[in-house]
Amino acid sequence: MGSELVATRGGERESFDEACAIIGVEPEASWEEIARVYRVKAQFAHPDKGGDPERFKRIQKAYDYLKKVKGPKG
Repeated sequence: MGSELVATRGGERESFDEACAIIGVEPEASWEEIARVYRVKAQFAHPDKGGDPERFKRIQKAYDYLKKVKGPKG
């Protein structure tokens, strides 16, 4: 898996699927489920809680991407 989650014309679906896999949800998951699972994963991965900083960054980046493409609407 690449470290960059970038929406490109050919790779948008792959980026979305990759972000879902990093968070640990199915692509069909609701925004509420994505946010719930993210909070749990981020808490365990957070460096201040003894987690791995690189893993936390990957989770955060995936969440930011999913929020942009599937997050709550205004």
